[in-house]
Amino acid sequence: MTRIDRYLLTEFLKTFFICFCSLSGLLIVFHAFSSLDSFLEWTTSTKELLFAMGEYYSYQLIFLFEKISPVVVVIAAMFTITWFQRHNEMIALWAAGLSTRRLVLPILGMGMMIAGVDMGVREWVIPQFKDELTRSPEDWKGERAQEVQPRYDQWSDILIQGFRSYAAESRIEQPNFILPVSLVGQTTVLSAGNAFYLPSTSEHPAGYLLKDVIEPIDLTTTPSLRNADQELVLFTPADQAWLEPNDCFVVSELTFEQLTAGATYQTYTSTYGLIQTLYNSSFDHSNDVKVTIHSRIVKPLLDCTLLFLGLPFVLKGNKQNVFVAIGICVTLVISFFVVIFTSHALGGFGLINPSLAAWLPLMVFIPLAIYLSEPLLN
Repeated sequence: MTRIDRYLLTEFLKTFFICFCSLSGLLIVFHAFSSLDSFLEWTTSTKELLFAMGEYYSYQLIFLFEKISPVVVVIAAMFTITWFQRHNEMIALWAAGLSTRRLVLPILGMGMMIAGVDMGVREWVIPQFKDELTRSPEDWKGERAQEVQPRYDQWSDILIQGFRSYAAESRIEQPNFILPVSLVGQTTVLSAGNAFYLPSTSEHPAGYLLKDVIEPIDLTTTPSLRNADQELVLFTPADQAWLEPNDCFVVSELTFEQLTAGATYQTYTSTYGLIQTLYNSSFDHSNDVKVTIHSRIVKPLLDCTLLFLGLPFVLKGNKQNVFVAIGICVTLVISFFVVIFTSHALGGFGLINPSLAAWLPLMVFIPLAIYLSEPLLN
């Protein structure tokens, strides 16, 4: 690495850091002021308030990096090149015999490295802090009740409902599990005081333990129920010694997190975890999940494509029209994300194939990026 490369990278990384801090700081300050009352509801002192907000936004900063780093890379690259042009440093470097391609190679290489770091954060770091990222300022400790959206267990056809949920205990208050006709011959409701999600053990598979069952009245005389494939679906105390007289256990691979997180589950789950859900017979394999899996695969390529789309406009500009070039580049970046969101929405609604929805933006923008970058590459 030459001295010029180090100089370019230093300027680029300084600009990247400033832009990231500015954008993320603006978003955090706006969110902090709008959520201040939520923090004040459960904090008792200024010290506790500041500590809670610092802890909450330190996790959110990781998520923000994953979301805005591709745009920040383009902005940092644009302003680095623009700064060189405005101060005639590009002319001096050209006079030294360096081509434009040689000058932007360090920036392109660092942009690709940041895209790789972004992928690592998305696949390994964010899933480690999934619980913290899914909690709101009102329920940062996971002790506050949250609304439960009814969901079907696709394996057993049981509709799982409840009044409220508590993340810290993996507990559903006043659960109602509606058993299908195919299981008991008629629609039956299992009502209880509380339901707790339990992972699989030697005594039982994964599922929900219903405590203080209200309906049906007496489970001690009701044998455990099996589905058409002779797989146990409902454990009762009649033949399961580990259950209390007023308890029962419903088998389900639908975890508490999947049940309560809803659409946000796939946002904070790694690609490997999403692929595993495709083999989970209890989980609803919607088109959104499939689109997300494919889009995760192509995202590093899209991040690099965005960089190749933005740089040529700035490199073609001179001191007089550089701001016009930046305006064109910003318009192109907005169009880039509009195409991506539109394509993903079409795939989520089932109007096009989920894999095509993820790959279509790449098919559209790679030829355009090659065309725009041709003078640079040559």
